[in-house]
Amino acid sequence: MAELSAIAFRPGSGRLHRLDSRFKIAVLVITGTAAAHAAPAGLAILSALMLAGLREARLAPGRLLVDIRPLLIMLAMLVLVRAVAIPGPSIWPPLPVSRHGLVEALIFSWRVLVVVSGGILLTATTRTRALRAAVAWLLRPVPGIPARRAATMIGLLVRFVPEVLHQAVLVREAQQARGINACRNPLRRIYVWIVVLMRRTLLKSDHLAMAMISRGYTEERGDQPLAAVPGDFAILALAVAVSLSAVLF
Repeated sequence: MAELSAIAFRPGSGRLHRLDSRFKIAVLVITGTAAAHAAPAGLAILSALMLAGLREARLAPGRLLVDIRPLLIMLAMLVLVRAVAIPGPSIWPPLPVSRHGLVEALIFSWRVLVVVSGGILLTATTRTRALRAAVAWLLRPVPGIPARRAATMIGLLVRFVPEVLHQAVLVREAQQARGINACRNPLRRIYVWIVVLMRRTLLKSDHLAMAMISRGYTEERGDQPLAAVPGDFAILALAVAVSLSAVLF
């Protein structure tokens, strides 16, 4: 049987679990911005910060690599395409793979993995209700945006990402048990897998919508109370200091 995705929320009592969700979003934005401008040495600093966060949240890096395997495959393809498309001296004359293109693509993939790690830490240590309340609080001053409605949409999106991954594993295991590997056409296998996955995902969405309606969901329902403690400001200051060091290093 498939296990639940490690990207989903995991109950815990660590410092990251107790951190105010508004500060978690701020830390994600700050570190993500730093990753977009950092050199390799700075990315190493941010990577160390993310690994420390994963360890504090008790998330196994190996299991996370399995959960984001589709992203890793896409990044590997991107690295190959960029290495071939960007002109420059070849790292091995028989192949048109330029050193400059390969380095540039690897650094870009590294940036993406740092940002994805921060997003995983956010979703794995924050309940959907707390995340929705934080987004609503942050969007409330912005004119023209229904803060609670947007927060609900983001909360549902975060909730469904691990669910879709879980359904993808279930569909793959069910099709393998029914002999899908006997089909020699890989495009046919992918097509059948996508169709079944989309159907199950849409059914899950309908069930969730019916459950929300039957329980009287309205936008006027109160959000989870948010309260910051001095330790939250200390973690935010640490994230700012590390991010500045990564950009200036």
